Amino acid sequence: MATYCASKHALQGYFDTARLELAEHNIHIQTVLPGPVKSNISLNLFTENINDEPKDLSIRHQGMSAERCAHLMVIGMANNLDEVWISVDPFLPMLYTNQYLPNLYRWISKKFLMERMRRLKMNTKPS
Repeated sequence: MATYCASKHALQGYFDTARLELAEHNIHIQTVLPGPVKSNISLNLFTENINDEPKDLSIRHQGMSAERCAHLMVIGMANNLDEVWISVDPFLPMLYTNQYLPNLYRWISKKFLMERMRRLKMNTKPS
């Protein structure tokens, strides 16, 4: 998870800087930060082996449709937004909390999110 998050932060920093450098040439860069999207990619989510299928596929039913996500991306492009956060509850409020109240987000993450991630990885239900 740390590697995934680090790579996302690196890309965001890269494109934030590229946006500034290319603005004088009338080149616009938009960063899209989608939350969970219903797709087949989640079939191999949290498995050690790509040939293993998770026991609990309920995670596939969370999130928005790929069509809805694409539609919102187009709206962001039409409005020339620099950054677009696309997600559904409870993910979007957590993004806002991370952005504007990072200490609260870290507390919530330590208290609740890491345990949820462990359960998803182990395919178990809450006790």
